[in-house]
Amino acid sequence: MSEVKLVVRDANEDRSGTVHGSRVDYFIAALGADPVSLAELTAAMDRYTLESPSDGYLSLFGRSIDDQPWDAGVVVIDLAARLVVVDSSYSSPGREGFITRENIAALEGGSISLRYRLADDWLFVSNSMDWLATAEMRRRSRAEQPARDLRQVFYGEPMLRSIIDGCRRKFCQREEIAKQVRLEWIDRCRNWNERYGDGPQPDPETLSLHELAWRSEATDDLEHRVYYDTLRDVHADWLMTPCVELGGQLPRTVLLQDHDRLSDDMDDREHQWSMLERCPPGLSPESHAFQYGGFNTAEIVMYYEYVRHVAWSCWDGLRAMTEAQRASLAESSSELEEFTRAEVIRLLQIGEQWLDAPWEEGFLRTPRGIIHRERCRLPNGGSFEPIDPDCPCCQALAAMPGVGFWHIDGCNMDDLFAFSFRHKTMESWELEQAEYRLLDEQLDQQWSLATQWGLPPECGAPKSHHGEVWRLTVKDASGVIPVGDRLNRVAHGVVSLIVKIRMALALDASLSWQPHCETLSQAYRLLQQACEESTEQQLSLEVEANALGLLELVKDLAEDLQHADDESDADDSPFELHEGSLTPASIISYYRRRIVGFSRDLRQLLRSFTKYQVERVPYDWSDDDVPF
Repeated sequence: MSEVKLVVRDANEDRSGTVHGSRVDYFIAALGADPVSLAELTAAMDRYTLESPSDGYLSLFGRSIDDQPWDAGVVVIDLAARLVVVDSSYSSPGREGFITRENIAALEGGSISLRYRLADDWLFVSNSMDWLATAEMRRRSRAEQPARDLRQVFYGEPMLRSIIDGCRRKFCQREEIAKQVRLEWIDRCRNWNERYGDGPQPDPETLSLHELAWRSEATDDLEHRVYYDTLRDVHADWLMTPCVELGGQLPRTVLLQDHDRLSDDMDDREHQWSMLERCPPGLSPESHAFQYGGFNTAEIVMYYEYVRHVAWSCWDGLRAMTEAQRASLAESSSELEEFTRAEVIRLLQIGEQWLDAPWEEGFLRTPRGIIHRERCRLPNGGSFEPIDPDCPCCQALAAMPGVGFWHIDGCNMDDLFAFSFRHKTMESWELEQAEYRLLDEQLDQQWSLATQWGLPPECGAPKSHHGEVWRLTVKDASGVIPVGDRLNRVAHGVVSLIVKIRMALALDASLSWQPHCETLSQAYRLLQQACEESTEQQLSLEVEANALGLLELVKDLAEDLQHADDESDADDSPFELHEGSLTPASIISYYRRRIVGFSRDLRQLLRSFTKYQVERVPYDWSDDDVPF
């Protein structure tokens, strides 16, 4: 029972034949490339078969529908209906799975599993009796919704009109926007001076916009800094406003609708390439999936830069106009439409030039080339290209055998829901933002308490106004003890524990955690005093005893909270959101776990407080395959 009858169909042709049951899995895996014709289907099979038969995959298939079961059963694949019928005792493949290839000499163990994942709109059924009626119904339904070239909307006139309209409206408000930006920058400067300023700082209100602006280079256009958030919001409005050309959907929704699957597919092809040491075949630029497919990560990031580039060009064009010219646009609808049509044409040209220009971060790549390769479902692989030729890690990676892969992650994109392709829902994004706010509040309180205690920065050398204890290093015949560095790390660890306890108590005053704050603070002060009594030649005898005393307090704290956590049977999920805010119970549970986990590292540091530092010998990775 190893063979099955296989029927494959596209919109214009039906083919039927008998194949081994294992061969069916290859046909179904190839559907992950979104073929619409038998030619595209068989081309996509090369990803998994690893080599094409000389006479093709369908050479022995008849040109008809023969769905009579044979041996193990029957399988039907209808590309036009996006329908798969599996009525077989040999296997039961689904939308996701693996193709396992055996007897590959180049691989250790001789086998590799190649993953596939189909789009969600594929229908799998197991009843082969009335599949034809289902197929015809789905074909008619899909024919009523023909494929659209999404990129004509995203890169073309609908997007550009949205950007032009948004820029024009915001430009009329530029004076009010500039005033608000100045106030925000003054507040930012004041906060920075308070936290990081060394010595007397000027009053931020006396500074000009040029002095308040944070610019990466002196040549940066101040106008672009002042109105950066304005253009960001214009961009976001385009993505978050229903678009008629997209059937009333949000452009953001359409942009991300197939991202996860395409991203997974690229990961699978990278794994395949790295294991087999050859690039898997991609899609033809003439294929339906290339022309009408969705957006993957690299294109989403490039598209973000594309929209921002044309938006700034539009803004700069408005700056170049006279007040009279801009006023006429608000007074005459015909002049506004004429301006918009001309601006669409101009911005299309600007966008095309940007797509074909070398991308500054892409090692002579162009945005169009990056997008083209990704739409072909081809990884950006090859020999490793050092980001920094002088970096030892980059040098080591470049010298390693095998293939390296180049990715874009969107780390420089603005942190708004509109631009976040990791979050499909507003609720998910809001939960992350609430976590960030909680962390910011915690870090602010830690900084405030550390300042009260007179601590140097956690990382970096202490400044002149910090005491000598933070620079203390005890040296004798036995070795070196970096007392000041270790004391500073312990101090910040105790500060972190106390702040977490205080923030939990602010939510629930009935918690019995307050005594821990007092005992930790007192024990730390004793340790600091003992360290201050030490010299470069001799460590105070009280240091070890006080370090062990603090160690026991931290251990008791962790055991106390761990016991409470076990009794509460709390959910593993870290946070819960209610009306835009994290619930107090989830925050307290989070801090309980964080204190327990963080105390382990602090206890390890306290155990080694009086141990001599082992001199580190530079590691020679020349004999290793991996330098880390």
